[in-house]
Amino acid sequence: MTETSDTSKEQTSENQLNQPNQLIAFDPNNSMQASSRSSPSHLLDINEIKTHQKNDNLCGPKYQEIKDVVVIKKKNLHKTVIPFLLRLKLLNQAHEQFGHPDQNNYYEPVDEARELALQRTIDNHIKDKIRYDARCIKKKFNPGYFVAYEEF
Repeated sequence: MTETSDTSKEQTSENQLNQPNQLIAFDPNNSMQASSRSSPSHLLDINEIKTHQKNDNLCGPKYQEIKDVVVIKKKNLHKTVIPFLLRLKLLNQAHEQFGHPDQNNYYEPVDEARELALQRTIDNHIKDKIRYDARCIKKKFNPGYFVAYEEF
């Protein structure tokens, strides 16, 4: 049982590595990218990753090499190890390409929620003023009291 399951796991992991050999960035500003997927933007090439992995001499019990690519196996998943220099390059490329997203593009209801919170706060202050202010508290009224009022 162990040998067959181990070989099937290895075949599955190799099949996962047979997928496209490039890291692809997702652009949240491009709504067409999710549906079409025709022209993805490649940030790193697998050959570049291989050469940097060879230069870094990554070794140890947690590292495995499948098809000349160093990977880490975690919970039956293989993750490609990206060397430190390529991580910086990847981060800079992604930052240049996508920049800083505008907060209100992604969280449109924020302004509406702020207005609603402000209005509810004002309403509660008015209710508390009426409820707890000594001038607004209903007092027992005797017919002998002098009452003055103005018409507006």
